[in-house]
Amino acid sequence: MGELASAWLLELGSERYAAVGKTELQEVMAQPSLTAIPAAPAYCRYRVGWRGLELPVLDLAGIFGAAPDPAPPHWLTVAAYREPTGQPRFGAIQLAAPPSLIEVSDDSACPIPETSLTEYLAYSFLAHCCFRHQGRAVPILNVPRLFSPQARQRLARYSTPPAIRSARHLEGAT
Repeated sequence: MGELASAWLLELGSERYAAVGKTELQEVMAQPSLTAIPAAPAYCRYRVGWRGLELPVLDLAGIFGAAPDPAPPHWLTVAAYREPTGQPRFGAIQLAAPPSLIEVSDDSACPIPETSLTEYLAYSFLAHCCFRHQGRAVPILNVPRLFSPQARQRLARYSTPPAIRSARHLEGAT
């Protein structure tokens, strides 16, 4: 068996799971006070105040193919990362339940799930890799990329229905 590493298993909702490194999870919030963002995309409908900062709240279950839950989340986790300059940054991830600390080994590595093309592209862009845990593939999130401007651009594409994307493409072609 390979060397073990600790990770936080995040239950995102609708049978979707992801993981982050042990040091990337900063805090878990139960019943957070959220502010709705008008006309926001489905994957980022809220923001939350945390230690004087306003953080975006990402709905990764929706990004990874689940139908958006109309109810506000009952659980959030605040994830931390560093900019290339060393500056600390934070963002929030919507959860269906509190995270659990698990042990992962290289022996449990598996391919990124091949579900729909949109889900596959989202997993490929937002995850370092995947591991198998209790019979399911779990992506290890690339937290700095998750909250990057490049991710916002891609997520906007992934969350726009194909018919609207096609119409916008045709409008731009004329």
